[in-house]
Amino acid sequence: MKPWTNIERETCNLVKVSNRKINQFRDAENNSDIHEVAKLLVFRELKAMKHSLIVEAIFEDGSGRVDVLDLTTATAYEILKTETTKEFEAKEYPVTKILLKAEDVLKRLKK
Repeated sequence: MKPWTNIERETCNLVKVSNRKINQFRDAENNSDIHEVAKLLVFRELKAMKHSLIVEAIFEDGSGRVDVLDLTTATAYEILKTETTKEFEAKEYPVTKILLKAEDVLKRLKK
């Protein structure tokens, strides 16, 4: 494992200690299969780029749970399947957030 940058360390510290499963894919039973497959594709793509990740990260400050937290860039990736864009935009995470539509992520798989 490569040494962590300050950004990775600081971003990891935003996550509950009990939830810091680095570079391990975790699924959530209440999510749809389409959502989980899209989340797995995002996880694998970022991991292939040597990013440090936490899947289903829960922030210490109570701002919520994010599908994929990229520690390397301090970015939260949310896969949109059942929630609306408005619900996503209302979330206030302590990092940059990016919305990805599950269908768009899956389209990349077909290429």
